[in-house]
Amino acid sequence: MPGDFTLGCLLGQYNRWQSFDGSSVAISTGVESWDVIGPGTAALNGRAADANAVHSSDQSIRYNVASYGGDRSAFWRLYTPTDDVHARILSDVTTHDLIADIWCRATAGSGLQSNWAFQGATGTSVVSRAIPVGSLPTVDPIRMTQQWYSDGQTNNLRLLVNVKDASSGFSIDVDDVLLRVDPITLLPEFDFLERSRLLAARHRTQGGVLHTYQWTRHFAWQVPLRFLSNSHANLINWWWVNGFALTLTLDTSDAGTIYNVKIVNETQPIGSKIKPYAYALGGWAGVLELESLDQGSLVF
Repeated sequence: MPGDFTLGCLLGQYNRWQSFDGSSVAISTGVESWDVIGPGTAALNGRAADANAVHSSDQSIRYNVASYGGDRSAFWRLYTPTDDVHARILSDVTTHDLIADIWCRATAGSGLQSNWAFQGATGTSVVSRAIPVGSLPTVDPIRMTQQWYSDGQTNNLRLLVNVKDASSGFSIDVDDVLLRVDPITLLPEFDFLERSRLLAARHRTQGGVLHTYQWTRHFAWQVPLRFLSNSHANLINWWWVNGFALTLTLDTSDAGTIYNVKIVNETQPIGSKIKPYAYALGGWAGVLELESLDQGSLVF
């Protein structure tokens, strides 16, 4: 067995919302889809590339916090029902698992603390305990997991950052933020394949010289699955029908092995039954075809 993999539906459109590559100047109200809600002296600042402050993109976002001696909400990303959560969950399911992987660091400061938390859209109820982020030399991943209740109508969700500084200013560097909903564990068969596809064209001249023109490569996986439950089979087919962007984690203990992928099967990926399972009793099988959305890096 190659290992236990997780596959979940990516929240947030797959573009610069995930890696903050959209701005190189200070923006007082927000950048991309992230809103500043904190102290008036603070702002989201696009930053030039810094090896210690970025994970996979060209730049990170630096959030500068002035000294004010207390807890305060700083900035958030709102996952609205029209473009995110509502469209990406099965309507007949009310309880969902959430996993957020965040690459960030905080600079040194007296009484420094920054916390990430899930929050209801009204801002009245925090639905996950906060994860503290201390002073770090480089951006490191933190992972948040939480069950979340959806009422099937509003489905608003925030990923919120709270900050506290007792006596002096500090800053937070954030690079990649990946939030996924309804992740499931896959147990592929032994003939699982991991491949890398190279986009290239080849031309041989009349004299026999071979010319090769290469553009880029992307990763691909062939994941044979058996004994799937009805719910997992339905969820995979739901993702395939809608063409949702997904996140594939090859090692559940390592936040650095996450790939953004799509299901590229030409026909329904999960559709056969294993004897003697009845139609309503699980036992589904199929071969899942996955391809990365980029050259194989985490983002872009």
